[in-house]
Amino acid sequence: MDHVQQLITRGDNPREERAYRDPASIESVEYRIRSEPNHLYEDPDIDEDIVYRIIPGGVVTKRHLEICAEHFSTNYGVWSQRARLVMGPWAEYGKHVRLSRDRLRAQCLPDGVNNILVIAITKNGLQVGHCFMSQWMHGDDRVWWITQLLVLKGYRNQRRATKMLQALAMHYDVGRSTRRDLVGVASSNPYTICTLLRVFGRGIEVLPSKPDWEENPVRHTPLPISACEPIVKAAPVNYIRDAKLLPGTLTVNTRFFIDHAAPDEALTRIVYSINKQMIEPWEWLFGHLEPGCEYLCILDYSFDSEYRLDSVLHDELTISNADQPKEGSSNRTKESFEIGSSKRLKRSSSSIQYGEIDRYLLEVPSSCRLDPKCNRACASLYGSVRKLVFEAKGLIATTPMLSIIMSAKQIPDDLRRVYQSVDFCFPLPEQVRTWADFTEYAYGVFEEDTNVAARMLILQAIHFQELRDNHESSQRARVTESLELAKLKRMREKGQSAKRVRQKPTIQRQRFTANTSRDKDNALSAKPREKPGLTPMVPPRKPLAPKPQGPSKIAEMPAKTDAYTTKPRTTSMLSSIGNSFRKLRVSNPRRSLSESKPRGSIPTTNASNDTPAPTEQTPPQTPLSRSFGPIPRTAPIRISAVPKDPFSAKVIRRYEHEAHAAITPPATPLSSQPQADLPRYMAPTMSSMQRYKTHSPELFYSDESDDGSRSSVSGRPCLKNSGKVLDRTWAKRG
Repeated sequence: MDHVQQLITRGDNPREERAYRDPASIESVEYRIRSEPNHLYEDPDIDEDIVYRIIPGGVVTKRHLEICAEHFSTNYGVWSQRARLVMGPWAEYGKHVRLSRDRLRAQCLPDGVNNILVIAITKNGLQVGHCFMSQWMHGDDRVWWITQLLVLKGYRNQRRATKMLQALAMHYDVGRSTRRDLVGVASSNPYTICTLLRVFGRGIEVLPSKPDWEENPVRHTPLPISACEPIVKAAPVNYIRDAKLLPGTLTVNTRFFIDHAAPDEALTRIVYSINKQMIEPWEWLFGHLEPGCEYLCILDYSFDSEYRLDSVLHDELTISNADQPKEGSSNRTKESFEIGSSKRLKRSSSSIQYGEIDRYLLEVPSSCRLDPKCNRACASLYGSVRKLVFEAKGLIATTPMLSIIMSAKQIPDDLRRVYQSVDFCFPLPEQVRTWADFTEYAYGVFEEDTNVAARMLILQAIHFQELRDNHESSQRARVTESLELAKLKRMREKGQSAKRVRQKPTIQRQRFTANTSRDKDNALSAKPREKPGLTPMVPPRKPLAPKPQGPSKIAEMPAKTDAYTTKPRTTSMLSSIGNSFRKLRVSNPRRSLSESKPRGSIPTTNASNDTPAPTEQTPPQTPLSRSFGPIPRTAPIRISAVPKDPFSAKVIRRYEHEAHAAITPPATPLSSQPQADLPRYMAPTMSSMQRYKTHSPELFYSDESDDGSRSSVSGRPCLKNSGKVLDRTWAKRG
């Protein structure tokens, strides 16, 4: 079989100038993945000349399956004590888990999906590792599930499993930006989980602690159990689909009862190394592994060109370049030591008296019983020794890995001070720093004490809770500080924007528009904007003749014509009413004609200087005259002199009112028949023209003036609830 070979250097960008294959492709490709040259570290693959071959499931031979089944049966693991009781006598405790070729095909090469086999081969043709993976679609997402990952014992701890997964990701372009890729595995080996996190995540080094992850899941971390459930239930692999997910943890019960001694040892190393780098306690994210269960890890992977798979050494403390002291300076108080995770080591003074708690546990041996239900007396006293001991017992019951977590932490200063006293028979050595070393020291000092393990565990639990509280308080302080900085930044941006607005010249709105489009000069004349008048639905009524101011003004009244143009109202209705009110105040109609001044100039003429009366003219026919008949007119009457007595003034006012009524058309039409010149739907009718009490065709207006009704309220000419209405022609008379 011909194979395509490609040489890949880990420092290169694996996404450039490479032809990617579809998961359904049957082409086999070999990859040589090499690390960047380094004078301190030599890639072990160079000496062995190991290549990583991608074999599609359709071209996997029986020879491949036989080799993989043999390696699994001799290098995977052994059965647990419970396996014989659950699975049968063939699962004997301590014996290797054996797998036949047919069973391997059924489990690792299921039907209906795309199956891939990745193998690592030396230059001598020896297969040192293999990886089975199945790919299927879950909606629009591609799921890549690792069914088996194995490296021979003599070739482990050299990142061979990491390179097999890296070759698979490069071959099929896993993590492309155009689609979503989910990569998952179920395994009892923590190193398999770390390998998956290193290739498709950001590594185990940046994985948050379990409480932090449960509170705020971030990217490049495993999906929560609620998001994993639909993916697991839709898996074509039988033992994965039938597995039971355990709530509160990232584990599934696959009923695979393998011995957990080797996985627990690997987990101890991982947890110890991570907690050695951090001040706060770091808990394993996936939880405690029960018998017959496996860890479940599903990652939402997207390719990140900035992420490198290079290892970071965390064994020694380093000083950041920004905080290094200057040459010749002897002051080291400002030096801040940092670890590989870039976290500063700051030890806060503890307020808990660990020496007093240890003395209490020594004097009261019954308090060392780890059952949280016993010795509950005085456990509610806040800050007391019994309160702390009782809380520590509850924490031990809920945190199985507490001793592993605290074994890498340094002991409190108060406890060190007590055991380094000169009065102590066996003073604490200076090199004893961690809880793991202090526990061994306590076993040697208190040989006859049977409660040493319980006493050390209670002290570790109290210290664990203190470190967790300090971490939570620092997190809250960091969040508060970030919120304050964000608020200050917004205030600064708001102040700068307000300053820019003040400095920006104001643009006034144009109050006038040009007469024509050609008139663009601002200095030229312009006419003010006018709102278009409302078009009435009915034709306007004929204008009323101005009200005469006396008998002598009747002859001077203009003749009525048909030519009339309605002008838009330039003032509001209330302003016109206010003008009428002011005029009413000026001229009181109750005063006598002799005491009040005339509104217009009334000429006083003698009988000898009488002028001839003008000739009476017939008014033209208007719509009103056609509807209501000819409008009667009265001959002008000249008065030689204004009478002085009240009776004559009263008669003149009465005659003046009769004359005005004679020349003014009625307010309400006398007939309800439609006009001949108007459509029927536009002609006013009797029912639509009349109004309650006023019988006026216009709302709140009348053609009749009533000077006798006045209100006592200032500015109101008529009573509030009277049937009288205002005269709309009052302001036009005189």
